Amino acid sequence: MCFKFYSGGGEDRVVLYDIIKGIGIMLMVLGHTCGQPLYNWIYSFHMPLFFIVSGLFFSPNKYQFKAFVRKRFKQLVIPLFIFTTFIIGIASIFIPEQNIVGNLGRGILPGALWFLFVLFVVQVFYCLFIKCLKGNIWALLFIVFISVFAGSWLKICSYRTNFLYVGTIFSAFPFYALANLFGLNIIKIIHMQINNLKLWVLAAICLLFPLVVVLYTCRTMSLWNNEVPSPVMLYYMIACVGSFGIFFLSKAIESSNKHIVSILSFLGKNTLPIVALNQLIIDLSTKYISCDSHVCFKMLQQVLIWSICLLVIKFCNCHFRLAVGK
Repeated sequence: MCFKFYSGGGEDRVVLYDIIKGIGIMLMVLGHTCGQPLYNWIYSFHMPLFFIVSGLFFSPNKYQFKAFVRKRFKQLVIPLFIFTTFIIGIASIFIPEQNIVGNLGRGILPGALWFLFVLFVVQVFYCLFIKCLKGNIWALLFIVFISVFAGSWLKICSYRTNFLYVGTIFSAFPFYALANLFGLNIIKIIHMQINNLKLWVLAAICLLFPLVVVLYTCRTMSLWNNEVPSPVMLYYMIACVGSFGIFFLSKAIESSNKHIVSILSFLGKNTLPIVALNQLIIDLSTKYISCDSHVCFKMLQQVLIWSICLLVIKFCNCHFRLAVGK
């Protein structure tokens, strides 16, 4: 059985894509600085969201395989190498006690840069499967099924080890693949003809569901170290439901406030430096800045993260576009 894939969209859908990524990157930064239970709630869906939205807007028929790999290498791997080298250099000087180099038990890349590597591998393998299987949905669904449980099995068999993020690749692959396979259906749901009030209500319901689950279980999904609690399917489900919450929220925002749309779109177009640098800024501020108030310190970290990242984004877009995959 062959399947008709979603093939992207017009300018309105590009804007929505950027808004979703903008909200996602804000949640990622908040998740890295907040405590419980907000941490568990955000982690239950925020990184799956990036894989889902990447798969949703991928058009498998747009590129030949080699051309696709070259493009993604330029967009993801070259910036990954640049930022990894920069972060390791800075961290080795200012926070050498963290021993970023060679920390094989937790993965070989600093901070959230694991996401770029995993996304690149997931995209390449998915594109390869699409080309080889010629859109056979049953074969692709079988691979997705195997991938879900392979990720969990690797976690059990290699406790506290995720070298080269092999387990994470298996665990993240289903989000990307299913989003692409059922992209047309997902887009139809997102673009249902309903008013803004209903969109806000749908967003609230979808985002509250993961919160209830993580509050009840006191566990969450954490893709960077391939942590998917049992029952595995429950946590995959709440990741998908939470992602739909962000989709509905983005759709509601898109038609309500142009200034917010502009800010979120900008962040969505420039997520890479924020992904790369936010953890380094958090680590440096934790070591070198002292504050009597925990709340004030967390607010200061947010200010530092966004101020520094915005400066880096401006510099890279003007003078070093290779670092942001452009």
